[in-house]
Amino acid sequence: MDLEIIKSSEHYSSQEENVGYFHFSFAEFFDTNKMNIGPLRVFNEYLLDSRVTNLGYGSIRDIEILLYLVEGELSYKNDKGIQEILRAGDLFLISSGIGVISSMRIVTKPARLLEIWIFPSKYSLTPSIMKRHIANEEYTNKILQIVTSEKKSENTSALKIHQDVNLYISKLDSENEVWYNSNPERELYLFLINGKILINNNPLFARDAAKIAFSSSENITLRNDSSEMSEIMLIDLEKEG
Repeated sequence: MDLEIIKSSEHYSSQEENVGYFHFSFAEFFDTNKMNIGPLRVFNEYLLDSRVTNLGYGSIRDIEILLYLVEGELSYKNDKGIQEILRAGDLFLISSGIGVISSMRIVTKPARLLEIWIFPSKYSLTPSIMKRHIANEEYTNKILQIVTSEKKSENTSALKIHQDVNLYISKLDSENEVWYNSNPERELYLFLINGKILINNNPLFARDAAKIAFSSSENITLRNDSSEMSEIMLIDLEKEG
């Protein structure tokens, strides 16, 4: 297993309109060494308080956007007449296709939002939106798949994305652990939302990220190494090259 840990202090911090932490080049932040991992183009975390009320996206096309609300409440609307309220635990998938103009307004502060952009495998699609709520019991002390690759055909409650990407989430009580199996054709991007965990005995702290690649099929162990609840997001991608 090839493990690269990215500490929370290494994420770019934007203070212009709200507190945003960018894992890859985005907006005013540009670093040729931090462009993307395969189709994973953007991973942003926003901590939103009384300094900002609105989040404007403007027009976006040919990007799959995943929003996961960790805390607070947001109001979403777009130019297709769609209006939704996002509450803590909600996952929102926007397939922008030929183009959609979106905006969000903070309803309950503070709010904490994860924003993920994925390059699609197909372009100029009809825009669409999917939403689901993730209840605590669905992913406490187990791994729950919340986004499924377009290559998978089985019936599932996971949202289907236009790309070969699978996304999972897990909450672990103290001393609990889960396992994930991968293979040499895949790589993982992991973000620790809260808490402290061990990845095969390698420590990861809140808001740290990790890139994981494999030379053979193997399991990784994710173990809560704190007295508090730990929450993990895991993105499974086809390996580049």
